[in-house]
This record gives sequence, structure tokens and C-alpha cells, in this order.
Amino acid sequence: MAVDDDRVPFREEQIDMILLERLIRYPRSRAATRNFDAGTGVFLYSWFRERGGIELTPSGLIFDRGAAVAALREYVHEIEELEGRVTDADMYKTEAKYFVRRYLSEGENRDRFAFSADQLLLLSRRSVAEDQLLAFDDTQR
Repeated sequence: MAVDDDRVPFREEQIDMILLERLIRYPRSRAATRNFDAGTGVFLYSWFRERGGIELTPSGLIFDRGAAVAALREYVHEIEELEGRVTDADMYKTEAKYFVRRYLSEGENRDRFAFSADQLLLLSRRSVAEDQLLAFDDTQR
């Protein structure tokens, strides 16, 4: 969120790079379901999809930077609200797990999570160089 400041050089490019690395690179790893960073990316993908930061169109996925940043602000607010209402570590763990499981299904065996059908769109191509499913919505400039 610190990058979303007009004084930051190449602010929009930095936001895109940070979010897309989190959303695309980590979830595409071969052992994604066992990787915390990949789980965070898949969680954010679903969070953004629900809030318009990523939209599925007939030609692929569209990333809306403005909606994604607004969704991140909402995410931070929800986490701060959760932290404000819990009273001990056990309650925090229970509340945090419930919050995450709304977007990430429980994994099997040693997997931390399981991909939903919608989340599998992130895996449609393994190479970013081959990926034609992602476009940027630059109409907001």
C-alpha cells in the first residue's frame, strides 16, 4: 500500500509488478499448494475477483489496478478489524483460519490448500511468456 502514492516514481508499474508477481508467479510454481506465498497469491486472486480487481472475459483475465488497490485497502481493513476483536492467540488462529478458508479450500495430505475451479485459471499456462490471458485496463489513466 505504501507504493500507492503519487510521489513514488513509476507508482503504477510498481503496483502492477508487485501484485502480478504475487498473483501469477507464485501460484504457478509446481508445488504451489505446499507453498505459503502461492497460497497468498491464490487467496488474493479470489479476493480481487470478488471485488472487480480481476475480471474474467471471453478473451482472458483483465487486471484492474484501481479496483485491486481498493480491494487491498478493504483487505487491510478486515485484517485490522479481525485483530481488534480477538483476545488471545487461539482465538486469532481460529478467526484467521476461518477468514482464509472462505477463499482457499483445505488441502489434502501435506497441501496447504486446494485450487477451486476458478482459481485453476491461474494455471492455464505455466509460462508467463506464453500467457495471453492477462491484459491491463489502462482506460483509467
